Amino acid sequence: MIHPAKSASSSDDDLIDRLNRFYSRSSGSSGKVTPSPMTIDFSGRRIGRYIFRRQLGSGSFGKVYLAYDTQLERLVALKVPRYEVLLDTKNFDRFICEAKAAAKLSHPGIVTIHDAGWLESTPFIASAYCPGLTLAEWLTQHPQAADFQVQASVVVRLAEAVQYIHSRGVIHHDLKPANVMMVADVVAGQDHNGDVSESGITVLIDGRPCCPMLTDFGLASLSSNNETHRNRVGTISYMSPEQASGESERIDHRTDVFGLGAIFYHLLTGRPPYCPETIKDLHQAAINAEVVPPIQVNRLVPAVLNAICMKCLARKPEDRYASAAALSEDLKRFSKGEPTEAYPCSRWRRMGQALKRPQILAEAHRVVLFASSIQLVLLVAVLIFNWLLNSLQQTQKESGDSMLLLVGLIPLAAIAVYASYLHSKKKLPNAAYWMLLLGSFTAFGYCLLALLGVAPCGMYFGRMASARMLGLTPFALLLGIHSLALYVADQRRWTDRDNAWWHRSKRSLAVASAIVVVSALLIQPLLTKHPLPIAGPAQFWGFDGDNDVAVIENIPYPEQSPFTIELRARCERPQKASIMTYGPISLMIKPADEGVYFCTNVTDSDDAIYLIDTRKAFPLHQWLHLAVCYDQDQLRLFVNGELQPTKTWLYQWSPDGSDVTETDLPRPLSIVDIYHDPSAYVGANQPQSGTNRIPFKGRIGEIQISKAAFYTNSFSPQMELSPTSKVFCLLHLGAGNQATDEVNQFVIRRYE
Repeated sequence: MIHPAKSASSSDDDLIDRLNRFYSRSSGSSGKVTPSPMTIDFSGRRIGRYIFRRQLGSGSFGKVYLAYDTQLERLVALKVPRYEVLLDTKNFDRFICEAKAAAKLSHPGIVTIHDAGWLESTPFIASAYCPGLTLAEWLTQHPQAADFQVQASVVVRLAEAVQYIHSRGVIHHDLKPANVMMVADVVAGQDHNGDVSESGITVLIDGRPCCPMLTDFGLASLSSNNETHRNRVGTISYMSPEQASGESERIDHRTDVFGLGAIFYHLLTGRPPYCPETIKDLHQAAINAEVVPPIQVNRLVPAVLNAICMKCLARKPEDRYASAAALSEDLKRFSKGEPTEAYPCSRWRRMGQALKRPQILAEAHRVVLFASSIQLVLLVAVLIFNWLLNSLQQTQKESGDSMLLLVGLIPLAAIAVYASYLHSKKKLPNAAYWMLLLGSFTAFGYCLLALLGVAPCGMYFGRMASARMLGLTPFALLLGIHSLALYVADQRRWTDRDNAWWHRSKRSLAVASAIVVVSALLIQPLLTKHPLPIAGPAQFWGFDGDNDVAVIENIPYPEQSPFTIELRARCERPQKASIMTYGPISLMIKPADEGVYFCTNVTDSDDAIYLIDTRKAFPLHQWLHLAVCYDQDQLRLFVNGELQPTKTWLYQWSPDGSDVTETDLPRPLSIVDIYHDPSAYVGANQPQSGTNRIPFKGRIGEIQISKAAFYTNSFSPQMELSPTSKVFCLLHLGAGNQATDEVNQFVIRRYE
């Protein structure tokens, strides 16, 4: 006898009474039912209170019809077993048990049983009519079309329904996509015949509310080759090992957990857990639970969902989730970005999952728009106040180049702001998103490498480390925030199956990117060790290394003030020579095994003379950009923009002779002019011939003297020197002994 649940209503009591009478009548017949010829097809007929509209489906067990209940004025689904099924007592008892089990259940995720009885001499079960497709039919039409969050939510709803079933002492035994109806909460386009428009059933694509509902309707729609095997109830492709092996004593509520995992597997991969070619192999695979992990079938499956699914499909029931409720809770934790029971997370993975929470995604969209807007405002501010950079030692050429760069970057930043606005409204096309993300990440990477001194950074930022740090740091931070927010806000694009090319090639791209970065890091020191030749000036003066010398007249030396001397020179003879002497500073070369060393000497306030040599030699017959920068902190030597490691020697003279010892420059360093000569000499250290004269053989093209320490770290030399507010002498040496000073019109005379 069937006993109603405590919460059952009077209508439920009436239904159970009818089922008890139905069961008594069938038991009295011992399964020997004489069906009416009308059991072959009821379409278009009226029997009792039911008008049969059309056949909904048929299978090895029976047929299901859409019928109209004239008494209650509603559409119902009538299940009528086949004639040959009724001849088998076991199958007939199974039909009765289905009605009795369903009568005890009342849940939004379960198809409701309205009535049961006899149509003439044929039994029937009347259940709620659920317009739509079964999950199996929907998967056939849209293989792997839904995203993983939707798939997880479907299994959550089913798990809640299964948990309710278990709480009423019922085990389904045959969970599969064919036994799940995808019912739209609001069905559009329904006419009198119960037909449903296409938009009413494609709820997962349109995003319309959809309720998956458990039913045994699939038993009437399956073909006979896969329905049962060796009298085992269930479908082999979705059957648990204990069912397949006939170990009935091991079958419990965890068998249905396996069935939920099998449905989840089909959702994730687009195929059942077992797919051998023959029934024999299929049965053996089910017994041994030979399941290929979903992530190996579909590489887009998240590792968390792969672990959850495989825990459901464990061969031993004790290794599965303890209940359907535990599975539901684990999937909810996945949706919230929290650690799951099946896939414990490290701290970094928990952080990544936290970024997937809806509130974080909403904030990330706003951050994208905010970061891009601030970048545009900063670029406009730099453009407006670019004249301030001139007072910070920016050359005229650097100022012009900066203006051109800003004029080019501002429209790009404006486009990025507009794209970010569309992104915040979720209207940004897929291709535009990837272009925006690639551009933002590339710009961030360049700014970061430029700050680290790895990437070349021309113009003013290339030679001024403080300006580079001040100017590029805010942009690097904003671009990094923009790139990260773009990824966080739109992670669905990274898992969208439309972007499967990305997931197929992301490992290759990651390896290629790593190779490029490592190669750049390895090549950069090699380029530094062997700098590429720089272009020389179009015009220059040649010095013969004997009598040639040039004198810059009446040029004052800024006593104990910062200064920078830079010039372009080409050495053609490996011997000690003075390229230029200015006050207490001499820019010289010394012979080396492979070229020459660049060196200088200075005199401090204690009349100590320091000789400073580069540790690296430079080749002959190549143009070099040479620079000496002095402030009261230290003296720096640069060759082709590279800050040179140096050795320092202290020169001591006495009546008994001179001595040279290696030492360090004192700090602070006060350089004084002990000669008080108002002239500077080019091509030699003095105009007169004598034993102390060390002439230079080679070419000199440009000479610049500034009242500031221009360079603190390595930089990219300009193709042509140009003045700044701190430059007080800039000489271009031309053909025919002609020379032009762009700044103060100092006079340079050449003597041969």
